[in-house]
Amino acid sequence: FSAPPEVKFFVEDSASTVCSGAAAVRAVLAAGDWTKLFCLDVEMAVKPEAREGFLEALRADQSGALSSEPLAVSYLFGEDNERPNVFHMFEAYSGGREGFAQHAKTPHYAKWAEFKGTEPFAAPAKVGYYVVDLDGHQERLQTR
Repeated sequence: FSAPPEVKFFVEDSASTVCSGAAAVRAVLAAGDWTKLFCLDVEMAVKPEAREGFLEALRADQSGALSSEPLAVSYLFGEDNERPNVFHMFEAYSGGREGFAQHAKTPHYAKWAEFKGTEPFAAPAKVGYYVVDLDGHQERLQTR
C-alpha cells in the first residue's frame, strides 16, 4: 500500500440479517449456482434530522430484498463505530449485475429510491462495486 488502508468498523443494524445472509450464501453454494456475485460497498453520511427516516427506508429495503428476492444473497448495514450518522452497507446478489438490476425493479427499492430523493445525505455516498467470481472454485469452497 502507498498509504495505510482505510478500515471501517460498524455495528450491524440487525443480527438476523447476518444469519439470513450467511444462510443465503450457503444455499447458493449448495445449489451449485456458481454464477458471479455482484457486490456493493456503500458509505453514507446522513443528516441528523433525516436519521430516523433513513433507518426506516433502509430497513424496509433490506427486509424486502432478503425476504422476497431469490437473487439477494446478503444485505448488511450499520452505523460507523466512530462517526455518528455515517452508515456502511454491503449487498451481494447472485447472477452478476442482473441480480442487482432485478432488485432495482422492486417496490421496496422504489421506496428507498424515493427516500433518497428527499436529499437526506450530508455528503455524497461513496460506492464501490465488485464481482466475486465463484466459477471454478466449487471444490475448494465446499471443503471449507
